[in-house]
Amino acid sequence: MIRVKWPLRYGFSLIEFFAVSTIVGILAAIVVPRVVIDESLGKEKIRDHYAAAIDVAVKRYHAEHGTWPTAMADLANDPEFFPDGLPLNPVTGQPFVLNEETGQAQ
Repeated sequence: MIRVKWPLRYGFSLIEFFAVSTIVGILAAIVVPRVVIDESLGKEKIRDHYAAAIDVAVKRYHAEHGTWPTAMADLANDPEFFPDGLPLNPVTGQPFVLNEETGQAQ
């Protein structure tokens, strides 16, 4: 019986390459939108949490001082309220602004 030696293959065939790249593309199409949406949703939830914390600090300021704060600087200058400084809005990257009519952070 004669044995035929096949030449050794070094690398991938074109069909194998296309199959793998198609699978990677499908996985990326599924995973990437979920990660991007989750990140923006997370930033919105953190923004809401920070705004609620500032609203509580505004009410506490009113209870302690008898007047409503006129600006965020009133809270920022008192280390009892935010010892690490006022948080920034994670969605916009800007500081929160105190609405003068409602007294809530925006």
